[in-house]
Amino acid sequence: MLRRLSLRARLVLGVIVLAAVGLAAANVATYTSLRSFLFDRADQTLDESRLGIARVFAAGGCPPADARPLPGARPADFVQIRSLEGEVVCTTQAPLFSGGTPSPPRLPATLDVSTNEARYFTVDAEDGGDRYRARAVVDPRGNAVVIAATSLADIDATLRRLLLIELLVTAVALAGLAALGLWVVRIGLRPLDAIGTTAAAIAGGDLSRR
Repeated sequence: MLRRLSLRARLVLGVIVLAAVGLAAANVATYTSLRSFLFDRADQTLDESRLGIARVFAAGGCPPADARPLPGARPADFVQIRSLEGEVVCTTQAPLFSGGTPSPPRLPATLDVSTNEARYFTVDAEDGGDRYRARAVVDPRGNAVVIAATSLADIDATLRRLLLIELLVTAVALAGLAALGLWVVRIGLRPLDAIGTTAAAIAGGDLSRR
């Protein structure tokens, strides 16, 4: 198929392909880097919340359903206490700004949690398309598993917006590059076009063009 294309078309196509590969690599690197940064920040927020959780549950009781157990909690922030056997002891979740009830995270029934190290994982909400970033760790006293989760709605929205911007910018850049490349190649190949025109005239019998 490429053999059927003119030299001008093949040059422009080659430039566009190379540019598309470079832009795609840059977009993937940017998206991956930002995603890693945002998830690391969410993990850090969950890690810093452990002191607030400890204070809330220090008395051994469960806070009201509309309490906000995390310091500086945002809407939909979630905390669940389980026994070491996996039985749910207490669950609470911060309400939305509108006062509505957010969909809680769909947590696995069993969690493989180390005594000395927290486990971070991502789960979907029970309803809707939202997701949560969760942190599970064994309580320092060793008698319960504490699970804290924060909504990834803002992070997912940021990543979707970034992806859309990358696609739009890439499309515009490739279109502009194609137009510019076609113009540059056309100017660069003018001498060859002139030679071709002269050769065609000579082949047609106009020997004066020699």
